[in-house]
Amino acid sequence: MKFVGLCILFSFAILSCSNGTEKVDKQKTSALDEFIRIPTNEKGEVDTSETAKITFDHDHFAYDTIQAGEVVKHSFTFTNTGKQSLMISNVKSSCGCTIADYPDAPISPGESGAILSTFDSKDKAGPQINEITVTANTYPQRTKVTLSGIVVPKDQETENK
Repeated sequence: MKFVGLCILFSFAILSCSNGTEKVDKQKTSALDEFIRIPTNEKGEVDTSETAKITFDHDHFAYDTIQAGEVVKHSFTFTNTGKQSLMISNVKSSCGCTIADYPDAPISPGESGAILSTFDSKDKAGPQINEITVTANTYPQRTKVTLSGIVVPKDQETENK
């Protein structure tokens, strides 16, 4: 009898908790929840009309030919052309020889910012292409910009003169 009573009580507790609606604890949500949300329309299709959009003035910088050991710095400027604040969460380069700095504050719609890149050509030679991947609350989440050029060894540069 106790077993039947416990089963009924357990079933009642489960049924009373699930009324078909999902409850969200507002206190536990954060800006990150909105950051990772992929917007969809009523048909389940991705709808980017209300998202942040990162638009670079240019997505490639060619530094031509440099001597090994030189450091190239370039600023990739961008504008948030979307309808939500742009939040960059990470910037990563394809090589340890390139570092990039980015704004950590949200960029409002219509505002601009910059990804500051630094390429150190120490111990490099030949053609170089360095990608910088920007991860943000855009769709798609990742956007790439590149630096490219040719690095000549120090001794080769002096022989050509």
